[in-house]
Amino acid sequence: MPGMGGLEAIRRIRARFAESAVVVFTMHDDPMIATRALKAGATAFVTKTSAPRDLVEAVRRAGQGECYLSQDIAQAIALCSLDTQKSVLTALTAREFEIFRMLAEGKACAQIAESLSLSPKSVSNYSLRIKQKLGAASVADLVRLAIAEGLCLRTTLAEGSSGRPAPNSIPA
Repeated sequence: MPGMGGLEAIRRIRARFAESAVVVFTMHDDPMIATRALKAGATAFVTKTSAPRDLVEAVRRAGQGECYLSQDIAQAIALCSLDTQKSVLTALTAREFEIFRMLAEGKACAQIAESLSLSPKSVSNYSLRIKQKLGAASVADLVRLAIAEGLCLRTTLAEGSSGRPAPNSIPA
């Protein structure tokens, strides 16, 4: 989503319109992303691989003030909660997680600062804190961790700003 991250958008919508229902419709099927979206204030979470009726049901339920998760993400969250090995990413705050994802996507501190309405110095401080919490020495280490955690697709890293693979890139 251009301009800002989805988690920040959810927070801003809920801060400005507290009674609103936010339905997240996304390509991301990671249970950690879904959990963070719900904590940020989302009312429903549906993946793009879900059946179209799931999106309709999510909107209907959200309109009635009920929470809704598509079956695939509900199952992933349930299985994740049973997993005894916690992800190291749970140590990050919501803001740190959002900045971590943006760094892993290859965004520069200045771009992140502009997107999140922060100063570049604040983003640099967050970046340092994220690296310390995750035991990473560089942004490259953060990218490797994001890939290992399933937050980045290899083709995404090779894409240009147009969303098409960069020349000479090898699709995954």
